[in-house]
Amino acid sequence: MYKIFYLFFLCFLICFSCSVEKVNLSPLSKELSKEKIEENTKELINTDSIDKIRYTSDITNTMAEIPEFQYIKINSAIAQMKQSLSDYIYARKANDQKAKYAALNEIKEGYRLIQKLRKMLSRDDDAKLNVYLVKIKTDISMLESRAFFENINIQ
Repeated sequence: MYKIFYLFFLCFLICFSCSVEKVNLSPLSKELSKEKIEENTKELINTDSIDKIRYTSDITNTMAEIPEFQYIKINSAIAQMKQSLSDYIYARKANDQKAKYAALNEIKEGYRLIQKLRKMLSRDDDAKLNVYLVKIKTDISMLESRAFFENINIQ
């Protein structure tokens, strides 16, 4: 008796578990979904956005890697520059041009101050700091050049 019940239950599960999803016969819905998928794929594959992400992440990684030095003035100038870099990155993400240019000016001032204070460091520390500053400056230049060429293409 139980074997027959389990057999019918098994047949019932097999028959109804293989049911087909709701069929949509409208050709428009398939085309619209394909277009959306293609647009999303193009946005994800866009090399400019990948480069922007790479340069931005390089800046944040470099900020995190900068060591502390024995001089308080240099450490405070680096901390101010890190804050300005964070402001710059957030302004880029928010597409706030005024905040971005204000942060860039603060970065330039901090960079000049650090260049003046580097004379107090030993040669090894100076070389380490120079590597980080060059990385940051290069990544910002690459981001700004991409933004410049995007503005030219839009206009």
